[in-house]
Amino acid sequence: MKRWTAALALAVVLAAPLAARAELKGEVIFRDTFYGTLTGAIIGGALTVFTDEPQDHLEYIGYGAAAGAIAGALFGVYESTAVAEIRDGNLYLALPTVRTVPEPGGVRVSADLLRVDF
Repeated sequence: MKRWTAALALAVVLAAPLAARAELKGEVIFRDTFYGTLTGAIIGGALTVFTDEPQDHLEYIGYGAAAGAIAGALFGVYESTAVAEIRDGNLYLALPTVRTVPEPGGVRVSADLLRVDF
């Protein structure tokens, strides 16, 4: 158990710089996938506590990590997509991301049309 705790602590420390400088689309997707995997593994590990024989259900950690990785990757793609993006003087086109934001009295729908890094 000490090895798992040490590995988890090392992964969190090594991933901290990724969150601080995530600007490119690939970095955002990688960061969200990493955090989704980590969160899923933690939740899967927590679910083993609620079984009669926790040592017989360690696969829950892997299932949680896999589900978290998929969810994190999908969220990273959702979070980083705009219709047009200007990088290094080049124009990149993609499908827009439609966002819905609940507001008092209704829902606001928006989409990123242009993203420019300064």
